[in-house]
Amino acid sequence: MTADDDRFAELANICAGHAASTLAMLLDATLLTQPPRLRELPAGRPLRALFLREERVAGIFADLAGAIDAKAALLLSSSAVEELVARVAGKEAAGPATLSILAEVGNIAVSAAANALAEMLGATSLPSVPRAGYAPDGELGLADLLDIGHSTRAVADVVIYERHGSLRFHFVLVPAPGDID
Repeated sequence: MTADDDRFAELANICAGHAASTLAMLLDATLLTQPPRLRELPAGRPLRALFLREERVAGIFADLAGAIDAKAALLLSSSAVEELVARVAGKEAAGPATLSILAEVGNIAVSAAANALAEMLGATSLPSVPRAGYAPDGELGLADLLDIGHSTRAVADVVIYERHGSLRFHFVLVPAPGDID
């Protein structure tokens, strides 16, 4: 592992930790994080190639600009989506409101991650408006999952999970090429 890999893993870990803490307050749950897993996404392969189909039924993506330029995301299974929606808005909110709820939860999590970056690096870090998608019965078609990069990209994946419950999702950070140094 190189010094850049170490730095990137630590950035992802801090971002995911802040996202998990904020989501824990929102969901009234104890959320923990696993150590970051760093992987290389070879040129010509989409991000979805790194995750099982059932782990990416829903996704919320935002671009981070400032301290580092990166994409941040939450990827969820269908059971995690159902549990998240039920906890945030009640069981009767499922259906048409699901995408809006996911986008708002993603906005909260990614904003917490951006704030952590800003504090740690002493610079501004601004998230874009989140892009959310949910495909419970099919293949999630968000461009962020399908985009084929022209160079090898680093990807940090931090699993956020509930200590004594069913919530589990991936916090993913993908820096712009050459931005972690």
